[in-house]
Amino acid sequence: MTSVRYATMLCAALLLASGCAPNRPPSPAAIARARELRHVARLKSEYKGVVMGVDAKGTLLSVFVDINGLDSMDVDSENTMQAKALQLWREAWSAAHPHRHATLYVRLRDYYGKTVYSERTKV
Repeated sequence: MTSVRYATMLCAALLLASGCAPNRPPSPAAIARARELRHVARLKSEYKGVVMGVDAKGTLLSVFVDINGLDSMDVDSENTMQAKALQLWREAWSAAHPHRHATLYVRLRDYYGKTVYSERTKV
């Protein structure tokens, strides 16, 4: 009976050590990043077929675009989309980092990672 109890306790200890323990709550930085991404994700729904995804790292927002969809847009719509991306990034970053100043960058990239458009603004 003691060997069964010992084996059960050993299995329980191995499960806890292997990561089956409850997850930790997300860090404040992860929560802020998720809020930023959720705020700029509006681009994806507003420009379906053009904006494929967004990613934020530090002060850089990368907007991944379908180059064929971007080429099919007229110049005014493309300029509006670029201005909207910059505006949304300013709003999201400022809300997550109140009373801080930085130079924010927005970069539109295609499937291959080539930068199609780049802009910066100060906050």
